[in-house]
Amino acid sequence: MRACCELLSIPVQMGNEEFGGVWRVREVQALIEWLRDRQDMVDADDCRAWLDERPPTPWNDLLREALAEYQQESGGARAPTQQCIEWLAEWSRDVRRRQRGLLLLTAHRAKGLEFDHVVVLDGGWEDRRDDERRLYYVAMTRARLTLALMCFDGSNRLRTPLLASSSAHSTLHCQPPVLPPPTSEMAKIWSRLDLKDVDLGFAGRRPIDDPVHRHIRELNAGDCLELRENERWELFDRGVLVGRLAQQYSPPAMNGQPRQAQARVAAIVTWDRELSPAEYRDHCACDVWEVVVPELVFTVEGPDRRQ
Repeated sequence: MRACCELLSIPVQMGNEEFGGVWRVREVQALIEWLRDRQDMVDADDCRAWLDERPPTPWNDLLREALAEYQQESGGARAPTQQCIEWLAEWSRDVRRRQRGLLLLTAHRAKGLEFDHVVVLDGGWEDRRDDERRLYYVAMTRARLTLALMCFDGSNRLRTPLLASSSAHSTLHCQPPVLPPPTSEMAKIWSRLDLKDVDLGFAGRRPIDDPVHRHIRELNAGDCLELRENERWELFDRGVLVGRLAQQYSPPAMNGQPRQAQARVAAIVTWDRELSPAEYRDHCACDVWEVVVPELVFTVEGPDRRQ
């Protein structure tokens, strides 16, 4: 499903991907540093003018959305810089839970949530089991306006009363479309990592004049990286090791084993000695450094590629 969305350039986010480091992202920290250096009052237009001079990145685009929201909430009034910083801190804690595109999630994770439009995919639901009937009911009742219940062509696995009935005035039964052959994109699994998935102290254990810091500074969100699997998964930029994944990281479970893995920069976050666990601080060779957080793309093999 996510592969189809990527192919069609549809904004998509996974319900199990919650990036917890928005406040530490390079672009957000740059705006915070600019605000702290100012001594006067600011408004959303001041921040937007500063942002317009920054290079275009997905995170700067997200900041533009934040500033539009800040302008609406503040009424465009000028305020002390500290007030703006505090608003951004609250926004960064909440933004990861906001829907910004097509949201893909399980029925379990949808409990307590509501959406204008809901599509429930065919997951091999067994109507004979009480627990699955209740879970299917949970998925259906997340919808405010429209609900679409999907069934594989020829499948007998979904036998809910709603699907079996054609008399409901609010129900429209549609014949399945003829789908084109699967593309190569359908054989890919996207995995966006969080801070817990990377070695946060990797660059910090190297002196500030080490080439790794320059290479990380030159990276931006979306840049391609080389991914190598050694004792740990390692990230390279033009042959230079710029990051490692956490020791406990393992690739997502899938049908068929990964036969190829690619990586690109999802975010560059700032880190420092004080944020590191106490037992690792003596290993830090610099006080502040940047960390590469990647998005990984696995190409899988096997006959079932409907991911």
